[in-house]
Amino acid sequence: MPTRINEFGIPVGYPHTEAGAISACGNYVSAYVDRRNRDASQLKKIFGSISTPEAVDKLADQINSADSTMAKNLGLTSINSPDMLFNIRPLGYSVKSFDSNQVTVSVWSTAAVGSYSNKGITTPQQSWGTDICTVTWQDGDWKLSNAGDGPNGPSLTERAAEGIGRFIYIGRPAE
Repeated sequence: MPTRINEFGIPVGYPHTEAGAISACGNYVSAYVDRRNRDASQLKKIFGSISTPEAVDKLADQINSADSTMAKNLGLTSINSPDMLFNIRPLGYSVKSFDSNQVTVSVWSTAAVGSYSNKGITTPQQSWGTDICTVTWQDGDWKLSNAGDGPNGPSLTERAAEGIGRFIYIGRPAE
């Protein structure tokens, strides 16, 4: 369980365990896929609060470039346009590699992206995909050291989806 929430509302302060790294990746991916956190003027500050210093510029530039291209392809000025649907929800995970100081996790998500104002291929579409998140133990916390798109799928109806671990509820009511 994270120990605190940073100035951007992102949980930080994870235990130095595999579960801590998985939780960090789930929360960090949730943070950077949230369109409220994708304002180009704030992105470096946000990544600075959850990433290794070496990764901040690369990750912010990667998101800014992807957002600019996506908006342009949809005929919009920004992914924060009222005509833009940009809704990505992390659902589960699969650990790709683990050692005590670096963990790579595939975070499985559902996404709905498109433009409400256009017809055809740019209308809102739903898909399943992954983000590959690597966290490194640094300064007493798991810090994002690399992230990017992973493979699309699997769809929830595919057998491969059964291999995705569920995120554990923290602090949920007793059953």
